[in-house]
Amino acid sequence: MKEFTWNDLQDYTNKDSKVREYFSQENCPYGSAITIGGFDGMHKGHQALFSTVLSQKRSSMSQNENSKGVSKVGVVTFSRSPREFKQKNNFPGNLSTNRLRRYYFENKGFDFCVVIDFSDDFSRMKGHDFLTVLRNSCSMQLLSVGTDFRCGRGLDTGVFEIEQYCLQYGLKFIVCAEVLYQDMRISSSAVRCAIQKGELVFAAHLLGYNYTLDGSVFKWHKTKTINKKLKSVSRAISAHKSDSLQVLPPVGTYPVNAAGFDTVMYVDSKFLHLEIPLEQGCPATVTKIEFRNPMKE
Repeated sequence: MKEFTWNDLQDYTNKDSKVREYFSQENCPYGSAITIGGFDGMHKGHQALFSTVLSQKRSSMSQNENSKGVSKVGVVTFSRSPREFKQKNNFPGNLSTNRLRRYYFENKGFDFCVVIDFSDDFSRMKGHDFLTVLRNSCSMQLLSVGTDFRCGRGLDTGVFEIEQYCLQYGLKFIVCAEVLYQDMRISSSAVRCAIQKGELVFAAHLLGYNYTLDGSVFKWHKTKTINKKLKSVSRAISAHKSDSLQVLPPVGTYPVNAAGFDTVMYVDSKFLHLEIPLEQGCPATVTKIEFRNPMKE
């Protein structure tokens, strides 16, 4: 998967631009299909958007100019949540990291990803100008967003304005309907709330997979014990909760898969403690920690 920054896109008029070459008539003759969003957690609602965009890609076997579909499919997202930028003191935390999201996008089959640094300068851009950069730099022919999507300075551009923009420039526009679970709209906020309450099974239903922490951001160190509740544990690695901006469940004991082995993790008020089975060598790195069905204490 090819990755670009917002600066790369704005520099597309430069004859040496890597964006210009990637989306050239030769390399991208039928244009691209794009979806835009923060995509924190990549839940089932996001997955519906991904499926819509990915389904628009022209088959690599098709040489017929009359065949439908675009040459490339991509996702436009942010290096940090716009909500984090706007609510610095009240932001509850992320559901994923840039590394986890990029890994997910690539495995879903996206050809490219644009990662935007949500800065003061970017926040002042009008929605119309934002869409124009995407249309010109990425040869955008199709755009798909959710029903509540808005962009631009002061959120000046919503679904209605985007539809008018696409009509003006002959672009295809698809609005994905809300995805429900038990009559509730699936959202990142709902997933975040479930995890904070320790409702990891419910969170997994909303996500479509088990909630996962990016273990690579933690500074792990060896410890001998975890907690009085886990007297049988003889070896563990521990890390400070503040190492990560991801949402964590409440204090408790949770079965997880980490570094390829099943174990348990204890969350206390300040630290995460990951049990290392005696037969398992101490891992040099822990890239992912996947929560399995929560343990009843």
